[in-house]
Amino acid sequence: MSQEDYKQYVHRLVRLWVDDYTPSEVMTDLRTIVGEIPCFVLTTNADEHLEKAGFPAYDVWEIEGTFRDLIKGGAPENKQERVNEFLTRWHGKRIVLLELGIGSRNRLIKLPMMQLTAQEQNGSYVPPCQIQYARQ
Repeated sequence: MSQEDYKQYVHRLVRLWVDDYTPSEVMTDLRTIVGEIPCFVLTTNADEHLEKAGFPAYDVWEIEGTFRDLIKGGAPENKQERVNEFLTRWHGKRIVLLELGIGSRNRLIKLPMMQLTAQEQNGSYVPPCQIQYARQ
């Protein structure tokens, strides 16, 4: 594949998966459930769907970058400082770490979440097998 073909492919990918995306019912409901509760989202998804569902970009970290990063050719944004601020603010308070669709082999997010839960006396880790989605 030529460089130009690759560039066109990535632009089409961004248009189809990001620009033309309409939040699903599940994503919309998740945003509604969270409401105004302070949250920070770590994701390996590169599709910006959380932002499209209404989660503030400031509170979402696509740790492996986004599809737009492919177009820009730059490094993914590093929000480690923002994560640290959030965790410092909520240290010792009730905190829920909700896992949604992280693969069993993905230690990039899963392992730190489990370690954080073990360190936080008021922390709860909710794996996907305990989550039931039933629209009423």
